Amino acid sequence: MDKKIHVFNNKVRVHDAHLLDSQRERYLKNNVHEEDEEGIFVEIIRGLSPGDVFVNIGTAIGYYPILSKTIRKDIQVHCFEPLRRHLDYFRENLEINGLSGQDFFIHQLAISTTSGEVLFNDNSYASSLLVKSEGFHFFNFLRSIRNFFISKKTKQTKFYVKSIPLSEIFHCIKNTHINFLQMDIQGFEWPVLEKYFADRNVSSHQIKTFLVGTHSAAIHASCLELLRRNGYRILKDIPESLNQPDGIIHCSLA
Repeated sequence: MDKKIHVFNNKVRVHDAHLLDSQRERYLKNNVHEEDEEGIFVEIIRGLSPGDVFVNIGTAIGYYPILSKTIRKDIQVHCFEPLRRHLDYFRENLEINGLSGQDFFIHQLAISTTSGEVLFNDNSYASSLLVKSEGFHFFNFLRSIRNFFISKKTKQTKFYVKSIPLSEIFHCIKNTHINFLQMDIQGFEWPVLEKYFADRNVSSHQIKTFLVGTHSAAIHASCLELLRRNGYRILKDIPESLNQPDGIIHCSLA
C-alpha cells in the first residue's frame, strides 16, 4: 500500500491512497474534509460532557470519529459502516493517528428502514443502500436518478449487508439515549428518519442532537419538516452548501 499520508489542517491523518482525486482537489482550497460541516461538528463535540454518546452513521474511512477523539477523548464514539473495505481503511487510519479500535465501538452495520439483510451498492464514498419500497416512492426515484449518473462514471458492485432501523440502534449501543448523532447515508436519510419517528417504541429513547447530510433539495426540505414536527429546534439549515457536496441540517431537541 502507498504509505503517503495526507495531514489535514486539524492534524487528522489519513492514508492518501484512501482518497479520491476530487477530494484532493477540494482539499487544496481548504484542507479539511467538509469545510461547511466541520465547524458545526467541532462545536457540537466540544459541547459534549464526559461519557456522552456520539454515534457516527456512514463512517467511511473514519475522518469524523478520529476528529472527535482528537478533541474529546472522554466521550463514547460508536461507528456504523457496512462496507468492509472502508472499515479496513478506518483501522489503518486509526494507527497513524495514535488510536486503536479499543477507542471506538465499531459496528459493521447499515442503518436503513428494515432489520436483516439489504442490498448495498459499493460505490466508494457514494455507496448507498438499494432498498425496494412497495409502489412508487418519490425519494427512491430521486436516488435512482442520482445513482444512474454516478454509475456512468464508476464501476459499482452490489451485495447484501446486515442492516437495522434507527430505532434499534439503542439495543446495539447498549444505551437508552444518544447525545449526538451524525448521519451521512447518501440519499436514504428521509426514509430512515421517517421510520424512526414512526416507531412506537421510539418514545422511550432519545436522540438529543442530529447533524444530517442531505442529498437533494427535496430530501432536505422533507427532513426539516419531519424534525420540526417531532420537537426539534433547527439550528443550521443549509440546503446547498458552498464548499461540499451535501446539504446540512443541525438540530436539537427543544
